Amino acid sequence: GNANTDTFNFTAALSGNVTGGDGTNDYNLDVGGSVGGDITGGTGADTFDFNGGTVLGNVDGQLGTDTLDYATVTGPITVTLTGPGLSDGFTGTATSITGTFDDINDLVGSGNAADNLTGTNAGQAWTITSGDDGNVGGLTFTDFANLTTGTGADSVNFGGGGSISGLITDTGGID
Repeated sequence: GNANTDTFNFTAALSGNVTGGDGTNDYNLDVGGSVGGDITGGTGADTFDFNGGTVLGNVDGQLGTDTLDYATVTGPITVTLTGPGLSDGFTGTATSITGTFDDINDLVGSGNAADNLTGTNAGQAWTITSGDDGNVGGLTFTDFANLTTGTGADSVNFGGGGSISGLITDTGGID
């Protein structure tokens, strides 16, 4: 990639790593598409669209507002936040990524009733802003029907119009 807008379409298996440029990068992982190594974004806004494809290594958004997007997947999907990202955002694990992700700021679920987002074990404030949407610790999430708090002291706040269609599960801590 370069400093301009780059689009990477993966429709077959690629063995190796992919590195985007410092512009806006869009990585489309379609059915049958896979990256055998890591995908590393740049300093711009990067979107990792999982349309049925996989990453066998790690995904690193680097700097910028970076998104894992599962909107076109039937689901269910699972995302677990494990801590702060190295540069910004969060690190964690997610459906269709064999390794881990790092520096992710936004998550888009599939809209499946079994989609689940699990927070870190550090105490966090969750804010539900609309139907299955909200934010936690600076990360924005969309279309996650189920939320699981970490073991730290968490709070869940509902803004006007905020609702969760599934469950909110507390895994411990003083909430």
